[in-house]
Amino acid sequence: MRTGETRYGTDVLRVPAVHKDGRPLSIAFTVGLLHDADDTVTGIAAIIRDDTKRWNDERQSRRRLNELESQLASLSCGVS
Repeated sequence: MRTGETRYGTDVLRVPAVHKDGRPLSIAFTVGLLHDADDTVTGIAAIIRDDTKRWNDERQSRRRLNELESQLASLSCGVS
């Protein structure tokens, strides 16, 4: 906060989290600095959302891609 800049800029940050009921979540958030009229940083704001569905969809896609690549590699090994 001292410098008035954040190294995350406008990046969407994605991290694992745990819901208060104990189930795992994936959250995505952005961070912004709040400034007063003199451009002095007065606080930090974050927008956080549950990103679990996107994370699970991407994980399933990666698994499927790995399966297909393994199948293709095994087919290629038998071809001379």
